[in-house]
Amino acid sequence: MTYASEDLLDQLRREREGRRISQRGLSQRSGITQSHISQIESGKLEPGLSSFLALARSLDLEAVLVPRRLLPAVTGVLRAHRPVDQGPDDRTRKAIDSALVHIQNGQDKTTDMATLDRLSKALVMLRSAPLAPGDQDLLRAALDLLADKRAAVSQDVLAKAANILWPLRNKIAHATRGTPRPAYSLTEDDNDA
Repeated sequence: MTYASEDLLDQLRREREGRRISQRGLSQRSGITQSHISQIESGKLEPGLSSFLALARSLDLEAVLVPRRLLPAVTGVLRAHRPVDQGPDDRTRKAIDSALVHIQNGQDKTTDMATLDRLSKALVMLRSAPLAPGDQDLLRAALDLLADKRAAVSQDVLAKAANILWPLRNKIAHATRGTPRPAYSLTEDDNDA
């Protein structure tokens, strides 16, 4: 097996294991037998292009075929547009889900529905939003306020959590990106020519 294909196949194996898909499950998704997948991952079998593409697509990955001379340009573009962060980790997502259930079940007739609605919308949005380390700390602080499952959520606790989460939600939702600078300018006062 060539070194280039080893890296690609190792990446496919890591992706499969990261998604907790067994070789048998990948076999059912891709149409390639489980024994072939095992041999490919162990390096005993060099996969053909069609097998490699079938495995990649079954893991929701997109393989891009690029001429060798254009590879540095494509790599640079892909690197520039790579997402910074994938959002909260699984533990934080589970805490958000349990907080949503807890505040919905813990409401009573005196609960301010506007605050509850704002809090729910913020939690749903922050569940998948990319967060900076400081933002993650704010999210955890608000989740800690809502974490007491023994008692109904008081109006005061809901208001405090909403006052933490709503500005955080607005900061992420309305983030301003720097204006892109052109690589070249076409002004008439260039005297370089």
